[in-house]
Amino acid sequence: YNASPVPATELAEKIRNTIKSPQDVAYWTYNLGRSGYFLLNMAIGYAAARATGGVQGEAGENLTNRGLSTIQGLATEAVESHYWNLKRIQEGDFKMPYDMNLRHRQFNPLFIANKMVKGAQESANVLGRRFGGKEVSTDIWFDNEIYPEYYRATFHFQTDGWMSQDSAEIYEHSTETLFLGRQDAMQRTTLVPFAKMMRERKAKGLVDASKPKVLEIGAGTGRFATFLKDSYPEADLIVSELSPYYLEEARRNFKHYERNILSDDARASMGTTRFMQAAAEELPLEDASQDCVISVYMFHELPPEARRAVVREAARVLKPGGTFILTDSIQIGDRPGMDAGIGMFEKLNEPYYPTFIRESFGEMATEDGLFKAEEKHMTSVTKTLSFTRL
Repeated sequence: YNASPVPATELAEKIRNTIKSPQDVAYWTYNLGRSGYFLLNMAIGYAAARATGGVQGEAGENLTNRGLSTIQGLATEAVESHYWNLKRIQEGDFKMPYDMNLRHRQFNPLFIANKMVKGAQESANVLGRRFGGKEVSTDIWFDNEIYPEYYRATFHFQTDGWMSQDSAEIYEHSTETLFLGRQDAMQRTTLVPFAKMMRERKAKGLVDASKPKVLEIGAGTGRFATFLKDSYPEADLIVSELSPYYLEEARRNFKHYERNILSDDARASMGTTRFMQAAAEELPLEDASQDCVISVYMFHELPPEARRAVVREAARVLKPGGTFILTDSIQIGDRPGMDAGIGMFEKLNEPYYPTFIRESFGEMATEDGLFKAEEKHMTSVTKTLSFTRL
């Protein structure tokens, strides 16, 4: 990881400059504490991997030696991500993170302990597969021709790939540990072009301006979808995911949000939320039926031919003038200082990453007159692109 650390005094000054209300103080208290929590989980996971022999020899020494500089870089990226998130909140693009609410289960000591134990176990397993020096199978635990061949693999070396409830339950915790608690802030960048779309709908005087039909493809555990629904409760949302285990976890996440976080005012105007098991390349939806299609962190796990199929399918289900929002990892040229190391993610069992980082999604989306390219936004190592259906 080669992001340049920034002195603590400079980061502190940046934080102070964003504080305009007690709510902003709460925001920083929560997010800095959250990053500290995931830093602790990172340390525990690494210790577990060392203790179980999963990371040893030269690989272990290299990780240990790079530890401090890596953490400094990650901490800088985390503060920068939270900074830009707060700026966008203050500009009205989306709400404060709903999980700041103390009624959220993440403040329950039993929930915390469970995640820490399972997270340490999974970290030890993943690091052992990556750095253990042995050949490991990357196939999932069962054969099923229903799923595309590229999908039947243990991406990230995670246990069971996308195909178990255990995997679905620990996924958010694992990825936030990897990114030191900034993944939510990065993926909420998706809401910037979404907010623009909503403003434009209202400016046009559409009868259903506040109730767009929105589809998220490859929605995973539904984490981003809950943030969208919290800021824009009237939207009619379809949460689409191929893994039945992750789709069930998305449903559980929504149930927790609706029971414990959702306000009475928002509940009264709440649009529908549907859950749909489907491959993003072949959606069981009518042509021109959606106002917005969103993809968050899916395209880097697709082979090139599948990426094009998904873009074409998004175009098919979108209404003319509809919005396609693609959020994923940065690519070659987005942050030139990171270009030399960006391809290293392939070694974390990301087989399609080398082609992804060189793919031109602007060209892909605009070829054959499907879309018009609109905006690009970046937060840390995440990029959001938006397109309008022609």
